[in-house]
Amino acid sequence: MAFGSGKALVVTRFDRVLHSSGRYWLRLPQEDFHPKKLKLAMAVHGESKHCRVEEITRRHFSMTAHRCGLGPNMEPDIITKTPTVIAAVGARLPKSFPEKFFRSVTTGLQKAAQRLGKMAAE
Repeated sequence: MAFGSGKALVVTRFDRVLHSSGRYWLRLPQEDFHPKKLKLAMAVHGESKHCRVEEITRRHFSMTAHRCGLGPNMEPDIITKTPTVIAAVGARLPKSFPEKFFRSVTTGLQKAAQRLGKMAAE
């Protein structure tokens, strides 16, 4: 394809969908992300900050909860309530919200809770 006097490569993106209003694009999660490279937007704390998912342990969540004034050992409550919270959020979403996007995010969240639950409490 030509753009003015230059050539341009046109690529169809499959990771975005136009919002039903037509006013903006929604980014869809990628299925091929690499967990070892996955980073959180906010760190959890231990003796130092941890953003890389592969480095985070149950102890880090407990220490972060304690630092936030929530008390130690909050993670069992978080693990137990995750399915209920997912269902509650899903019930409040508009019918036009993309199901594929919701399932992708909540499947990852549920897997993370299960992973956290399998870690030894420290």
